[in-house]
Amino acid sequence: MLIRYSGPIFGNIRSHKCLSFSTSGLWLNHYTMTVWNNEEDMKEFVFSKEHKAAMAKTKEMASGVKFYQAEMNKKPTWREAKRLIKENCQRSNNF
Repeated sequence: MLIRYSGPIFGNIRSHKCLSFSTSGLWLNHYTMTVWNNEEDMKEFVFSKEHKAAMAKTKEMASGVKFYQAEMNKKPTWREAKRLIKENCQRSNNF
């Protein structure tokens, strides 16, 4: 189900000015990391039709979503990113 709804997002994420995206994890813990030039570009993607449609299905796939947003000088490693999520995550059940 995750692949079904994430496919359209990954298919056109670069048209939303994403500099880099990657995923990690399987099954119960899935992570997505994106890199943007600015917050405006990121929000344009977050509120895009494709992303909103996928997020509407989140309740069917997960008990909740955690996200972490930060300004950094370089892209973190997955190890660092997962540590930051664990220490600073915001949880949303609103999707």
